[in-house]
Amino acid sequence: MLYKNINTNEYHEFNCAVNPAIWVEVAQADVSNAVFKINQSAKISEIKQSFATATKSGYTCTNGIIMDADLTSIQTLKSGYDLAVKLGATTMDITDYNNIDHLALPIADVDTMLTELGVNYNTLRVKKNTLKKQAESAKTQAKLDLVVW
Repeated sequence: MLYKNINTNEYHEFNCAVNPAIWVEVAQADVSNAVFKINQSAKISEIKQSFATATKSGYTCTNGIIMDADLTSIQTLKSGYDLAVKLGATTMDITDYNNIDHLALPIADVDTMLTELGVNYNTLRVKKNTLKKQAESAKTQAKLDLVVW
């Protein structure tokens, strides 16, 4: 049977007795809507996971260096860049996605890489948010199925 948690509005299937103070049986007419809500929630989780995977998969900059593309890694690189600029350095050492050190990269190259990484991250973030909104606004399973990373 399908039950709804009265505290969280989550749906779960149980084949055993449940606590009636927490779970209420969903009427048969509401089952398809409940299943859709479960699918909708799963789709949103899938979108979030796809975003996380995309940001953790590395990004190849135009200079050919593959960099970590998650926000923390970009911010770490930006902090190093800012310090190098503040100290008047003209080059910078970095470590890429594959843990390969790149020594004495020109500051201008690192600046370009930061711009590329930022644009990539923002593009992925916008994609995630757009798909999440599409999934949230879908009213039918057919519309939900069209939402694909």
